[in-house]
Amino acid sequence: MCPCHSSQYNNEGPVIKGPAHLSLELANVDIEDDRVVFGPWSGTDSRNGDAPWWS
Repeated sequence: MCPCHSSQYNNEGPVIKGPAHLSLELANVDIEDDRVVFGPWSGTDSRNGDAPWWS
């Protein structure tokens, strides 16, 4: 649930209840030197096969 606008998402990121109308953005996650490192998503959206809306 978004604390700012109360949109709700399922565990894979698509919107369940608005006001949001787009799924959550995907990110790559790696472990480097015992730290979690986030990076930009490349490729298609694995949830629907489309080009990511945020690129």
